[in-house]
Amino acid sequence: MRSAQARDARRALDRRFSQLPPATAFTPPAHGWIKAVRNALGMSAADLAARLQVTPASVSDIERSENDRRIRLDTLERAAAAMGCDLVYALIPHGALTNIVQHQARMKVELQVRAVSRAMDLEAEGDAEAERPGHGKARRMRASSSSISQPMARPAATIAPREAPPTKSIGTPRALRTRMTPTWA
Repeated sequence: MRSAQARDARRALDRRFSQLPPATAFTPPAHGWIKAVRNALGMSAADLAARLQVTPASVSDIERSENDRRIRLDTLERAAAAMGCDLVYALIPHGALTNIVQHQARMKVELQVRAVSRAMDLEAEGDAEAERPGHGKARRMRASSSSISQPMARPAATIAPREAPPTKSIGTPRALRTRMTPTWA
């Protein structure tokens, strides 16, 4: 249910975003929106200060805080209203939200496939090493025969432990990678 609601919400927002111009159309002017609109209206800092019921120095502080990207939204909204403007606040995605979610899902699956592939490669290395001469069964036989010949007074911790028998691989890493590759990748 939750994923269906999220999908519907994404589609609705994608429809709304498709009607907007690109985010670059909303790039603030060099000295910020407040100063740009105030100057375009022919309004002095003192005039705006009177409308906001603050000092002209406060208007200068407000304009500076907007330019430094640390202005509060409620202050920006008050300044916009004092100049006969609406504040529009939006997060505009770089692409369709549906595409962003699909990309994130692909990246997550790729990470999981890489981790499984790496584990299988390490398992295959272990199997190959166990089959080489001097490893695996022959090595265990040497270890167990040498531990039998040791005197009993020797502490048990120094006796070489027996290795576990090598495990059999479920299949070749290549075959499993092929099965795990998503069809939409």
